[in-house]
Amino acid sequence: MRRSRHRKRLANLTGVLPADHDGILDVLANLVGVLTLVGALTAVLAANSAIKIKTPLARDTKQEFIMLQIGKEGVWDLQSAKTRLFILNKQRIDGWKRCLNLSLFELVACAQRMESWSVSETVGQVAVDVSSNGARMTRLSSPTERSHDLEKRDSWVRKKIDDAAESKSAIFVILEKEGFENYRKVRAIAGENNVLVGWEPWQTGASVFFGSEGRSMNVQ
Repeated sequence: MRRSRHRKRLANLTGVLPADHDGILDVLANLVGVLTLVGALTAVLAANSAIKIKTPLARDTKQEFIMLQIGKEGVWDLQSAKTRLFILNKQRIDGWKRCLNLSLFELVACAQRMESWSVSETVGQVAVDVSSNGARMTRLSSPTERSHDLEKRDSWVRKKIDDAAESKSAIFVILEKEGFENYRKVRAIAGENNVLVGWEPWQTGASVFFGSEGRSMNVQ
């Protein structure tokens, strides 16, 4: 009996777990999972701040922006897609927040579901994708308004710029290099309405990614 107690004491001193250690390992594994989840949630909640994209322009403005993408074929309406993207991203963040109100085991399962959560939609001529990897918009091949219609008196672009003037908003353009002539047309229309224009040079057809990094959008 004394030898048995001595072995048990020696095992404990040397860090060897007793035979019924499965429950302890489960608890430790869940604690590690919770710590990992807390780190992930911290990043997710931090990303709930104002969403930004980079711009090379220098002058700040407090105005709201209406987003367009301009290429050789014409102009794409990014604003409607951005509005929908923000709604979907809020759904993603709210899902992570709900995980915090669950019990330990439910919380781990909830985190696994949210890691695989994703939504893809088409808004007009723009594809919207939101997942745990981030949020992005990608213009489709056909523009919202084609180049030859931009300068018409009843064009969609003119109506959009009229809306910007009425709401005292600015225009922010994702500008593909092939779309410079179309950009000049849009900027001329904006100038007629005293609407400020900002822009960002963009790779043709590349997605627009959103996140908490980068600088706020500015105007010329």
